[in-house]
Amino acid sequence: MPERSAPAARLVAGAASLVLAAGAGTAVVGVADPAPTTTSVPPAAAPAAGTPAPEALVVPALGLDEPLVPLGLAADGALAAPAGYDDVGWWSAAGSPLVLAGHVDSRDGPAVFARLADVAVGDEVQVRGPGGGRYVVTGVQRYAKDALPTFEVFAADGPGELRLITCTGDFDRGARSYEDNLVVYAQRA
Repeated sequence: MPERSAPAARLVAGAASLVLAAGAGTAVVGVADPAPTTTSVPPAAAPAAGTPAPEALVVPALGLDEPLVPLGLAADGALAAPAGYDDVGWWSAAGSPLVLAGHVDSRDGPAVFARLADVAVGDEVQVRGPGGGRYVVTGVQRYAKDALPTFEVFAADGPGELRLITCTGDFDRGARSYEDNLVVYAQRA
């Protein structure tokens, strides 16, 4: 296993049900309520001071051009989902990929990442602002939430990699959460 930065290593070590995993009464990326979510990200995995803040996500194939908002950590050290349905949140730590997360829908209809599953290998994705650039989609994968490969998504290969994440699959009304995650993998062009 390649050596990782301390924040990335702690992120992976603490990530049993990472981004978009739901507990009772919590909302997650892609569910009906934009309340804060919990994900198993230790507080030490917070972006370091001075981490450049990307400004916007552009996905020409989807006609998407959205400003980015930082994703914070909950009191338990979990990564929070974007507060609004139309927000795309970002997270990154030294040595980790840039991770962008958004909701797939809301009670009122489609949300910002409603068409993320339409992205195809070879499509261009742009991130404007510091630390951004042009990326090319290298893969689109669907994972059961309890089988999300956290190391691959949040720590593998680090800078120069981009991940776009939302929910997908069947909606579990009891848990108020989708059963799966959709992860788009992209690499700096």
